[in-house]
Amino acid sequence: MTSNRSRWAMSTWLTAYYTVSIFVLLSASSGFLYWGLRANLEQGNRDFLNQKMQVLIRILEAKPLNRAGVEQEVREEA
Repeated sequence: MTSNRSRWAMSTWLTAYYTVSIFVLLSASSGFLYWGLRANLEQGNRDFLNQKMQVLIRILEAKPLNRAGVEQEVREEA
């Protein structure tokens, strides 16, 4: 009877250990993937805005001022 109790206690302990281990591994991998995705999206947004600003600066520096070009660029992908 004692060996049966210790076996159940050991299997219960191993189940709990396995559950906690999987939870920690999944949480860590999800956190890492979220961090990577967030950094990638932020970099994409920065690149897009930098490109948009460079185009607007070129249009605004042109003499005479091209209002139609500025309006078109502002409306595109806004």
